[in-house]
Amino acid sequence: MKLFRVLAFCLITLCLLALNGFADTATLDSVDVQDLGDRLIATRDQRPPSQIRLEPKEKVRWIGAKGAVGAALTNRRFLAISETSSGWKEIRLRGGDGAVFEVELGAHLAFVVTRKRILEFDGISGLLNEFRFRAQESVVSSGVQERVGVFVTNLRAIGFAAGRGDPAERLFRIHETFETLRVLAVTATVRTSRRILVFQSSTGLWQDDESLLD
Repeated sequence: MKLFRVLAFCLITLCLLALNGFADTATLDSVDVQDLGDRLIATRDQRPPSQIRLEPKEKVRWIGAKGAVGAALTNRRFLAISETSSGWKEIRLRGGDGAVFEVELGAHLAFVVTRKRILEFDGISGLLNEFRFRAQESVVSSGVQERVGVFVTNLRAIGFAAGRGDPAERLFRIHETFETLRVLAVTATVRTSRRILVFQSSTGLWQDDESLLD
C-alpha cells in the first residue's frame, strides 16, 4: 500500500509537470555576456547590446549565461540581465557576506549564495532580491533549473519560482531530517524523514504529504 501511494504521488507530479507545458520548459539561449576588461557587455535577442562599466579595482570573479539570463559576480557586486529586463541590475556585496559559496543559473533565474544570504535575480520580473539566513543556518543542498530554484538548509526548504515574487518556505519540524532533493524544469521535490514536499513554479508554493511515508 505504501509503495502504491508513492507511485501514485510520483504520477501526479509528472502530470502536473506536463500540464505546465513542454514548451514552457524549453528556453533557447537568447542572452550572452562578455568581460571586456573595464566593462561587461550583454547581447540579447532582438535588442541592442547593453553594457555596464566596472568600478576602479573591481574584478570579475565569475561570469556566465544560460537561457534568457546572464550574470556576473565581482569582488563588489552581483550583476545580472535578462532578455526582457531594462538593462543590467546590480546588488552590492557586504562585508558580512563573507565568502561566496556558490553561483547558480537557470534559464530564468540566477543566484549567488553567501554565508549570510541568497541573492536572486528573477529574469522574468527583472528584479534583484535578497533572502537572509537565520542564525546558524546553512545550505545543505540546492538545485536550479528552468523556472525553479530550491535551497535546502538545516532549518527549512526555500523555493524560488521565476515571475512569482517572494520565495516560499517550509520549516522542518523537530527531529525531521532532510534526505533528498530533485529539481526539474518547473517543479522540485524534497524528501525528508517525515514528508514529501513539492514546489511548483506555476503557483510558487509548497505542497506536502505525510501519508506517503506512513
